[in-house]
Amino acid sequence: MLLRFLVGLWATLSLCTACISTSTGSGEPVQTSPEEWPSGSIHVLSGFEPLASFRLNGEEFSPRTSIAWRPSVFPTWGPLLLHKDFLLESVHSLETLQVHAPGGVLAFEQSTLPGAAASLKILEPGTGALREMAVDAGNLPLPEEEGLYLYLLTLRFDPETHPYYSSATYAFELLVDFPMSLDLPLQACQPGDLLPLRVAGGRNLLNLDSGTLPTLTVESGPFAGPLPLLSLEDGHVGFLPLDYDAVPGTYALDIRVVSGNESLDLEWTLEILPKDFPVQQLNIDPAALSLREEESAAEDRLALAEAFARTSPEALWTGPFLQPVSGRISTEYGMRRSVNDNVTAYRHRGIDIAAPQGTPILASNGGTVVLARPLNITGETVILDHGMGIHTLYAHLHAVHVQPGEVVAKGQLLGEVGSTGFSTGPHLHFETTYRGEPMNPWNFFRQDPLLP
Repeated sequence: MLLRFLVGLWATLSLCTACISTSTGSGEPVQTSPEEWPSGSIHVLSGFEPLASFRLNGEEFSPRTSIAWRPSVFPTWGPLLLHKDFLLESVHSLETLQVHAPGGVLAFEQSTLPGAAASLKILEPGTGALREMAVDAGNLPLPEEEGLYLYLLTLRFDPETHPYYSSATYAFELLVDFPMSLDLPLQACQPGDLLPLRVAGGRNLLNLDSGTLPTLTVESGPFAGPLPLLSLEDGHVGFLPLDYDAVPGTYALDIRVVSGNESLDLEWTLEILPKDFPVQQLNIDPAALSLREEESAAEDRLALAEAFARTSPEALWTGPFLQPVSGRISTEYGMRRSVNDNVTAYRHRGIDIAAPQGTPILASNGGTVVLARPLNITGETVILDHGMGIHTLYAHLHAVHVQPGEVVAKGQLLGEVGSTGFSTGPHLHFETTYRGEPMNPWNFFRQDPLLP
């Protein structure tokens, strides 16, 4: 007992000098103050050094250790119990652990201090949210999404079962960076479909500058060329648009994705099924046909191109799109037209919904107004940007209730049904487009365009 008392007194006096011995595991100890401790060194006041390691999918990682002892607060209610006289406070820092495949096991192993209660704090990337949980140190949870996570594993030892008050915290970064994969639509498609190609993994979080995107290229076939990629929370997406002129058939397409020094090459068999586009007969007053003169049409094309060029890099929509007006579908997407018995090369870019003049028109989804003005052919026209190159167009309005730059919510009032511009009666002409190319609106009504 006397020996243990002398040891405790010696430790107390040593700590009061704010100077302890330092060792890196070899060589002679040197005297340093705590603020001078180098990263990765071992700081000991006694000969205690916990033998601990982490195993990630069977591979061992040993922590760099920083340990400090100090006397616990002496209890005022009883005699000094020397076997509970010290509080071990330690912070252990590992190199960044890297996870390159879903699943796996992260286990903490230590032999010197068995039986500790473990708790884990995980700092989420991006949001900065902090999750805290009790854990089994032998089977620590691994994130399912990519990112750079901060882990704080704390072990606390019960003084009723251990001869000391003590705790140890292991702080380390966990980089989840999966290999690239490309999810391709497998089902057959039709002209007018917008096909999402989703890239997961391959973000090279330690190597790429912030904001750098992978590249996705179709290297063969009639759709050859780069596809713009946009960032999602769980990866990236590129859209392959099939307009109403897409030729039915089966295509073997070579796809290449590049991210930093990593690349992925795939062959994709794309099947485009035939789709029937009937011819619609229209009889138009020759005076009204003057509205479709080439000069007027060119002015409209310029205004539309400028509007479609303005788009957010992020998705502003949520879920499926709404049909903006209820009513009879008087003209379907992609139909050809015969005007006064003359078949035209014109294809109908959207759907026409017949409804009484003044019927409210609602925003098909959330977005920003990028055009709200009269055009020669479509009359009073509104265009919403929904982000990622997707827009909706509302034409022939009787009244407009929004302004350019205004942010609107799904279902918000945009205007009223009318018959302005080149029109044979009250109706809404409605389009869904990707980078200005007309897509089939019924696909957007059925499901979120990000879904395959």
